[in-house]
Amino acid sequence: MRFMLVAVFCIGCGASCSSQDRVEKALKKMPSTAQGSVNAKYAKTGSDSGDQSAGVDRRIIYTAEMEIAVTSFDGIPRQIKSLVDSNGGYVASANLDRMSGERRNASWVVRVPVENYDRFLDAVSQIGVPTMRNQNAEDVSEQFVDIEARLSNKRKLEARIQQLLERPDDKIQHVIEVERELGRVREEIERFEGRLRYLQDKTAMTTVTIRINERREYQPPQAPTLANRIVAAWSGSTSNLIAFFENLVVFLAAAILPFGLLATCAWIVWKLAKVFGLRSRAVVATPLSGDES
Repeated sequence: MRFMLVAVFCIGCGASCSSQDRVEKALKKMPSTAQGSVNAKYAKTGSDSGDQSAGVDRRIIYTAEMEIAVTSFDGIPRQIKSLVDSNGGYVASANLDRMSGERRNASWVVRVPVENYDRFLDAVSQIGVPTMRNQNAEDVSEQFVDIEARLSNKRKLEARIQQLLERPDDKIQHVIEVERELGRVREEIERFEGRLRYLQDKTAMTTVTIRINERREYQPPQAPTLANRIVAAWSGSTSNLIAFFENLVVFLAAAILPFGLLATCAWIVWKLAKVFGLRSRAVVATPLSGDES
């Protein structure tokens, strides 16, 4: 029982002190052929990563956005699904919108293998009239090399920590510290492996966002001609002239109407005052004329 209490007490003390330093000291004392390949932080950065990246294949993340105008939306979802399936991809998400009257709009986010990327974009462009096409490429080769180097070092460290656990040791505190350090290293390994899987998925499958807009009687823009330029200039001048007269009418209304209302109210008051003034004089004058008679 006392031994178990001492073990619990040692666990509490180990949380307050630096167990990682003790494990690193123990690792340095261990004879190992890989001693020179593992440093205090177990990571390779800088020029090492640059030297290794020169001999590996490029890892690039491709993304694209496309907007297609069609005169009829009928059969478009089936066409998109057929193109995705024929190119070995899959639909990640889809959305259909019919809020704007009879016009239908839809969007898809699809994943396509990188070897079919250009062919898929060209096939989608044939559905209608492309109004927008943006393509992006992000080189993540250096991230691949860096993560793989860090992951290799962490796995070497994991193997050496396991060797510490296999050694007979009568101090339970040392065992607990080594196991805690082993758990921390394994968490870092899992994090690096997850990041590596993410980059592998992004570089193996491209992401394409497709937006289809239904525009009946849609005419693609054409190169401006002399006649079109004259018509556009005339329309612009006419619109500007109409806007000028409209603004002038609004200005005159704002400037004249208030004074006109005031003048009208003053004239009405003056007329009422004049009428009531004449009546009062007539009423006063009538009794006086009766007394004189």
